Amino acid sequence: MDTASVSTIACRRDGSVVICDDVEYTLQESVLTPKDPLFWVFLGSSAVLVTLSGIFSGLIIGVLSLDVLSLRVLMEAGETENERWAAKKILPLARRHHYVLVSLVMSNAACNEALPICMDKVFTEAVAIALSITIIMVFGELIPQAVCARYGLTIAANAFPLIVFLMVLTFPIAAPLSVILDFILGQEQNTFYGRRMLKRNDREHFQALIALHGPRKNKASKAASTAIKGQRKNDGSFLAIFTGNSGYPTVPIFTTPLLAEGEVMMIQGALSLREKTVGDATIPLDSVFMLELDDKLDRFLLDLITSKKFSRIPIYEKTRTNIKKVLLVKTLLPINPEEKLTIKGLPKRSLINADLISADASQYDALNHFQQGICHLLIVVESTSRMTSWSSNDASEDSPALRVHGIVTMEDILEEILQKEIYDEMDTLRTRAKLLTLGREHDSRSKGAIAVSSGKLN
Repeated sequence: MDTASVSTIACRRDGSVVICDDVEYTLQESVLTPKDPLFWVFLGSSAVLVTLSGIFSGLIIGVLSLDVLSLRVLMEAGETENERWAAKKILPLARRHHYVLVSLVMSNAACNEALPICMDKVFTEAVAIALSITIIMVFGELIPQAVCARYGLTIAANAFPLIVFLMVLTFPIAAPLSVILDFILGQEQNTFYGRRMLKRNDREHFQALIALHGPRKNKASKAASTAIKGQRKNDGSFLAIFTGNSGYPTVPIFTTPLLAEGEVMMIQGALSLREKTVGDATIPLDSVFMLELDDKLDRFLLDLITSKKFSRIPIYEKTRTNIKKVLLVKTLLPINPEEKLTIKGLPKRSLINADLISADASQYDALNHFQQGICHLLIVVESTSRMTSWSSNDASEDSPALRVHGIVTMEDILEEILQKEIYDEMDTLRTRAKLLTLGREHDSRSKGAIAVSSGKLN
């Protein structure tokens, strides 16, 4: 019986290459076919990973784009019941901003890393890499973020249980990282414009933000763009990159403004009220119509008061700078001019104390004083270290003399808020009377000029 000879060949493997007796053999990639049950397992796993990646990516935009203040506003003033419910649901997550951020980013990264591994089992390596990049970009980033940017509030509220599950699942890593982020970067800040932020540029930024919600004009748009320059250059549409001037963001134009022009001016005026001083709205003393305590209320004086059409008149003693009282004109109706009663002899209800206010006091302080209903007229004096507003009767003989600048009324402060003049019936009558007077003077001058011209011609 012949015995077959047995030979041995030594081979070694280097990656996908096998070398046997100096002969190289390339191994073919092992790819599952649809006939293999594992093919559908890995293909289904890839679909699940893409879906989860898209959900996590969208939730990052939907949850983290809302701060605590915005959610609290929606809870109180949401347009629909569903919107208020969604804001209330997300509020606890917004308070743990960094914890939610780390959990969602970790989950999204895990799905993106696992996707090529699963796809490599059903496709070749090159195809798996190309498909995973394309699918993640389109279905895992672009579409979810575009959808959640618009409907993020509702989607995040309905995904609340999933987010909580991810926070528990990633707790060992996410919790320590969130604490570190809170320590380094601080807690998430609200988009709230408080007193500290509303100073100079920040206050101008906020006023420009209000202006953007009103009717747009070229100058207003440029001013608004200037205020937010440096915050985000070339902000807005893609066209802004090419049309922006010197880095100015392009202001979007809305067909229907959210606020009317008057509303915008009123909000801006109210915001600047604390920064403006009473001296800015003061009527100079030389322009103030005043009466003396010893003046007699005869027919001539009553007619003069009637012609001025003021509701309140300052009353001084001896000198115009020594204002003591304020006369309520409506209380003079029952006065008989034949009695020639002096202003000093009027009943107490006709004369009220003249309150003083420092010229450096803010107009907001003056408005607060007017709201107390004591008097709608204040005497503006030079800067003093005493109280912001006080009565002239509080000054004693030993008190230093204060220089009186003029007066300020509640109407003056309201005009500062509205940023326009307020005209009542009396103002209209005074304006018409002035126009008639000017017209008569113009006619008389014209007639005189014609007469002189006629004389020269003759």
